[in-house]
Amino acid sequence: MKYMDAHVHLKNRNDEVLDVNALLKEMDSAEIEKVFLMPATSKLEDNEMMLEAIKGHEDRFIPFAFMNPYHPDCVERFRRYVCENGVKGLKLHPVIDAYPADRAYMLDPLLTICDEYHLHCIMHCTSDAPNSSPLQAERTARRWPKVTFQLAHMGGCWLADDAIKVCLRNDNIYLDGSTVSLSAVKRAVKACPDKFLMGTDIPFYHFEMEKLKMRLAADDECTLDKIMGGNMQALIEERGWQI
Repeated sequence: MKYMDAHVHLKNRNDEVLDVNALLKEMDSAEIEKVFLMPATSKLEDNEMMLEAIKGHEDRFIPFAFMNPYHPDCVERFRRYVCENGVKGLKLHPVIDAYPADRAYMLDPLLTICDEYHLHCIMHCTSDAPNSSPLQAERTARRWPKVTFQLAHMGGCWLADDAIKVCLRNDNIYLDGSTVSLSAVKRAVKACPDKFLMGTDIPFYHFEMEKLKMRLAADDECTLDKIMGGNMQALIEERGWQI
C-alpha cells in the first residue's frame, strides 16, 4: 500500500539539506504517497519559500500555511495563500507564537477562512503550559464545528488521555501521534481508530520510525491501513479537496 503522513515540515535536518527533492527521495524510499506539508515557522519568508518550492509537486504535497495571529496582515495573507496558492489548511502553534489556543478574538478571523473554504486546521497541542492543552483546543474546535482540527502531538507528553477524550466527544477533532509515546498511541488508536493520523514531524523524525510505531500500535491490518493512510484519505475526501 501507499502511505500518507499528516505532519511534515519543509526544513533542513540539522546540517543535512532536506529540500523538496531530498524530501521526495525519503518519501519514495518509505512509500509515502502524500503528506500534509507546512513550514517550520510562521515567518513570511518560510511560507513563501515552501509554496514556491512545491510547484509541480502538488500531487505529493498538500500545503498548509503556518500563520501567526499576531501578524497584522495574517488574515489577508492567509486568504491569498488559499485563493492563489492552493493552500488546504492552517497551521497554528500556540507555544512558539505565544498565544492561548482558545483565544477567540485572535484565532477566529483565520478560522473564518477555514470555515468558508472547507479547510483543515493543524494545531500544536502539548502539555506546554499554559497555551496548548487539548481542552483549550477543544474550546476553539467547538466554535467552528464545520472546520476539522488535528491535535498535533495529541497532548504529549502528559495530556494524551485528555486528547483522546476530546477526540471522542467531538466529530471534527482528529489526532496525530508525532513525537508521542507508543503506549499513548496504542490507547489513541484503540479509542479513535477512524480519526487517528500518522505523522512524523519531519525533519525531527523519520518516516520509517513512525511506520514502525504504527505497526506496533495496530491490532489488525484493517486498523493499520486506516492509521497509515486511509483516515487521511477519508479526511481529504470529506473536505472535498481535488487532489
